[in-house]
Amino acid sequence: MQVKDIMKTDVLTVQPEISVVEAAKLMTEKHVGSLIIVNKKGKIIGILTERDILTDIVAKGEDLKNFLTKNIMSKHVIKINPEKTIEEASKLMVKKKIKKLPVVKNGKIIGIITASDIVKYEPKLMEEIEDGFEVPSELKTFKLRKNFHVLFKGRMNTIIGSFQVFLGLIFLIGVYMFYHEIKFLQTWLPSDLFRNFIFFVLAIMGSLFFISGFFLLSLES
Repeated sequence: MQVKDIMKTDVLTVQPEISVVEAAKLMTEKHVGSLIIVNKKGKIIGILTERDILTDIVAKGEDLKNFLTKNIMSKHVIKINPEKTIEEASKLMVKKKIKKLPVVKNGKIIGIITASDIVKYEPKLMEEIEDGFEVPSELKTFKLRKNFHVLFKGRMNTIIGSFQVFLGLIFLIGVYMFYHEIKFLQTWLPSDLFRNFIFFVLAIMGSLFFISGFFLLSLES
């Protein structure tokens, strides 16, 4: 799977001359943790993250109103080509200790891919990302949900499978009893055609429950 297959194309970009206050408001409104800074030609010249604002301004007791985006943006932006695989994107994130990668083609941004995107489409890469840097809370939540889903699904397969095997046995025992107690049943099932029909239905249902039950149980082995 390639980066272009899972990247988000609705990337928020801003000019370097906007104030940090405006940038912070935009992040809050759009629920994003970063903004891509582009020049008038649409070329990436930087990236502004929540961490930049906190460490470069807030932590130093400075006033946000005194800064423009270009004053604190990170100018060295790690980018990736849309044709790269998501495995390559994951390795690049881990190597550079970043969680977002702008996707660039012919010098212009066409999308963005995050660690969360990668894990959602390729859960097997979770371990690699966990080892590389602190995992975002949304990724931890995703992993917990996935593990719970697998566990719950497995338990349900076992319960349903066992129940179906049990029902299958009940139906097959019913077929056996019906066959051997035919004389007794003649008193309230006088029609041979009707008796044969019930025999056939019980046999089919018993077999289906029995086979499908064993199939579900085999999924857990």
